[in-house]
Amino acid sequence: MSQTLRETALTLAVSTLLVARESIAESRIYNLAAEVARAAPTIAAAYPIAALAQSFGVDTAISTLGLHVGAQRYRDRNLPTFIERYAEVLALVGTIGIAGISGLFALRQRRRQARKDRLDEFYARALALRPTADAPQNTRRESRDALYALQSEVFDLVIAERIDADAALVAFLALSNRVLKELD
Repeated sequence: MSQTLRETALTLAVSTLLVARESIAESRIYNLAAEVARAAPTIAAAYPIAALAQSFGVDTAISTLGLHVGAQRYRDRNLPTFIERYAEVLALVGTIGIAGISGLFALRQRRRQARKDRLDEFYARALALRPTADAPQNTRRESRDALYALQSEVFDLVIAERIDADAALVAFLALSNRVLKELD
């Protein structure tokens, strides 16, 4: 009488290694690794020692064989991406860049305001040359000569500092021309 044993016989686990040519498409090896990983629980349920062997993984630091690109991509699938890894550095660079650009705009605006303030001084000087109703003719002539000199000084400033012919300059010219008419 022969009886068949229905109990599971424990055996030693033997690690296996799948070797593939580098010329095999990366996507095929990736899919193969994904399928093996998907089937791992089923294999482990049928063969408990297989789960122990799968938990060790491949140590690429001591292995003489390198991993296929597809297998390496599958293995690294949960690692952070470049952007995730360096998000803080990228944010810092972006913040510094924005601060630098904002600083340049503020400096440019400050320079424009300084130039406008200089033209404002010329407004005050032009208004001071306006004649009074009872001003003698020689005083009017001196004021007219001073106003022409003032206009010349403004034009020299515009050329020397490359000031744009903006509204402030146009306003000064309109004011000085009005004062010249009053002097005549």
